[in-house]
Amino acid sequence: MSCTHRAVALLMSEECTDIGEHYKYFQSVMFIRGRKTDEAWTTWLPKERMPLVIHIGEGGKIRIFTEHMKQKSFHASENLGILGTLAPGTVLLANYTEDMTKDPNERVMGSHFNEKSGAPRVLIYDIAKDGAQLLRVGSKQRYELLRSRLECVIPEGHFMTIQWAGPYKNACKLTMGEVSIPHQIECLVIYTGTPFHMIRIDE
Repeated sequence: MSCTHRAVALLMSEECTDIGEHYKYFQSVMFIRGRKTDEAWTTWLPKERMPLVIHIGEGGKIRIFTEHMKQKSFHASENLGILGTLAPGTVLLANYTEDMTKDPNERVMGSHFNEKSGAPRVLIYDIAKDGAQLLRVGSKQRYELLRSRLECVIPEGHFMTIQWAGPYKNACKLTMGEVSIPHQIECLVIYTGTPFHMIRIDE
């Protein structure tokens, strides 16, 4: 079973057929041209990943969109249930990946995971909408808002986590091997003033 199939099994339940306001946020991240500076807000893309858009609706109903599933959206499984405490209308951007680990306890997430699969990880890296208000703030401020919303919701050791981000000059340590990451990195990406738009650094 592939990483994508394991992600679907872990995170999603039935297909979402209801049409609503959330659909305008179910889109793919676009990689655009731009320049890098030492202070540009930056994170990384896992080499093996499934991009996710997570929408929190009324009553804690959680819907997920991924471009890997032919533009369909799905109701979230109970494994994402803790996000239901966020304000209705919240939209999060994330990537599913799998960390390489020797600890078998980290891999036990159901019958879809075995000794050959990594530990599941949902890296949440941006917030595209905060409750009822659209965000009109810079990338660093969005990230700080993301941390303030999620740090009290996601417990330590959970398979969902807030992905690190910081100045480009510090992020370079990730690709230079100075900082250990438990999965392969494809490249660095720089945030922009618009959620869903990122600058890809292939070098």
